[in-house]
Amino acid sequence: MDHRFSQIDASRFRSLLNRAVALPVLALLALAAFFFWQTQNLRSAARLTDRAGEIIAQAHLVERLVIDGETGLRGFLITGKDEFLEPYLNARRRFFLESDELISLVAGDPTWTPTIKEIRARVNDWIELAEATIQHRRSKKQIKETAQSEAKRLTDVIRAQFDELIRLEEGSRRALAAESRATARWTVTSSTIAAIILGMILAVYSRRLLLLLTDSYAKIVADLNQQTGNLEKAVRSRDEFLSVASHELKTPLTSLKLQLQMTQRAIKPDRQEAPPLEKLRRVVDMCFNQSLRLTELIEELLDVSRIQSGKLSFNFDEVDVTDLVRENIDKFTEQFVEAKTELTFDAGTSVMATCDRFRMEQVISNLLSNALKYGGGQPVSVRVTQDERFAQIMIKDRGIGIEAEKIPVIFDKFERVAEGSGIGGLGLGLFISRQIIIAHRGTIEVESKLNQGSTFTVKIPLKSDQGKFTKSLRELAEA
Repeated sequence: MDHRFSQIDASRFRSLLNRAVALPVLALLALAAFFFWQTQNLRSAARLTDRAGEIIAQAHLVERLVIDGETGLRGFLITGKDEFLEPYLNARRRFFLESDELISLVAGDPTWTPTIKEIRARVNDWIELAEATIQHRRSKKQIKETAQSEAKRLTDVIRAQFDELIRLEEGSRRALAAESRATARWTVTSSTIAAIILGMILAVYSRRLLLLLTDSYAKIVADLNQQTGNLEKAVRSRDEFLSVASHELKTPLTSLKLQLQMTQRAIKPDRQEAPPLEKLRRVVDMCFNQSLRLTELIEELLDVSRIQSGKLSFNFDEVDVTDLVRENIDKFTEQFVEAKTELTFDAGTSVMATCDRFRMEQVISNLLSNALKYGGGQPVSVRVTQDERFAQIMIKDRGIGIEAEKIPVIFDKFERVAEGSGIGGLGLGLFISRQIIIAHRGTIEVESKLNQGSTFTVKIPLKSDQGKFTKSLRELAEA
């Protein structure tokens, strides 16, 4: 799992976490909005019910005033005493004020406003008739029965109209109350059902989100564990490299120091004694070889540093690959002879390719050196061929081979073909070779079986546009 996948997965993890928090909040807001709407409906129904109750109470009050006025008038007509007129006078004084209040209460209902005004007109007629009747009674004139009958008729009509108003409003109030109760039941029922459904949806969705979160979290943890393992491996490789590098650098230095110390002791100026020239030559040759070995080790380290910084330089030109391989074989001929290892070279005509001569010499020398070191004295063969696009170099040995599990990582830094074999090296040669071939837009591969030898195959383009090589080696390796 690479770093880019880790970033994408972490972003997905945050998205899932936000959704896991946002969805319940949105669901609760939706449920709260539903409750608010139902509450507003209940409040509206309650206001209508209260208004109907106020209308009924006000209608009863106005009707009672009419009854009180009639009762007071009848008592005065019977006794002729003014104190019996008090209920009538109080009713006459308050009736129009209270009827105005009743009209304001029914203002929203166009049906009742004309009825109340009609009642007011009849009450006004009744009051005029009552005033005339009172004057006749005070003058002790005979009151006509028709006047009394008309007054009673008007009173009965007014009371009937009030009774009808009250009856209808009572029915309206009961209907509103029933509707409120039904709305309340529906609100409770629907809210309960909605809460249950919403809870089930949230439970299912939350479970799904939790599973996704768990999966994302597990992937991130696995990525972190892998990165931790890679870091631990890198630290182990670094420590192993430092150990190997110190040993590899110390070995030629120790040998060089020992040879120089022995030569220094053998030279005695006071006695004019010195080792034989042949021995001195062998010492000088050995010291020179050790210095070359030190130079090679240091160059390998410098090349790794240049590769990591993207500053490994290249100078591309048309090169005869066949001649290049032959020249390198000539340089190794003496070493192969000393190791009693047969070396064969199979090449046809010249194979021209665009490459960096010096860097390709590094690759070929490294592969020949490995074939000599790990070939076990068995024959080594080198072959140069070409196809329509690539020049191909194959170097095959029949030595100790490579373990199957090491083949995928053999081109990594600090990886060595055979650990603990006693064969020296920093484990950088194949890494540097691969980076060089990558910079050439080519490939380097290995086929190997344990104890049956290895075959390294290098392919580089025959002709390439040098403008393609302007990128740094680090960019090419990452690509």
